[in-house]
Amino acid sequence: ICINDDIDTEDDDWQDELLDALREHRRANKFTRKRIKRAITALWETGAAVCLLRPGYIRTPSIPAAMGEPAKGPFFDSVDPEWINVIIAIFEKVAMGAPLWAVAVFATEMKLPKTKNAKKKEWTEHNIKKMIRRTQYRGWDKHRVSEIRRMHSTGLKRAIDSDDTWERAMPHLRIVSDALW
Repeated sequence: ICINDDIDTEDDDWQDELLDALREHRRANKFTRKRIKRAITALWETGAAVCLLRPGYIRTPSIPAAMGEPAKGPFFDSVDPEWINVIIAIFEKVAMGAPLWAVAVFATEMKLPKTKNAKKKEWTEHNIKKMIRRTQYRGWDKHRVSEIRRMHSTGLKRAIDSDDTWERAMPHLRIVSDALW
């Protein structure tokens, strides 16, 4: 409940008011969840970006910044020509059997940017594994592949495969060939 729900335990019917407030919040949350899902679905269907910007891509707004106003979305991704050769080299090194730690050192030395939520600037073996497994580099985008669920027995969170995975062909995002990927 919220402060502005105006529930006073001094009143005789405070429990009824509390139940009404809880029902109203549940309904509001349900409608908000539907609006958010509808907006993300519409962005997905138009080919707009709905997740983090991956290395090797640039994100451009559909409405550029003008007259002191910031750029506005929806935002669309495209291949960043500055990083094409580095990404192809990473895929080739992995394909030739180079150790992942060496490929990670190469990516770090080339200053390949990571996603904005990265905790470290340096590339690791785990980052390289995730990068080479990402289908976006071969022109196929996936979203909602896994979801985070709380394990009731331990209280910890764990990623599990999602039943509602979205997929779309994005040939303009292709950097590597199917054979190399």
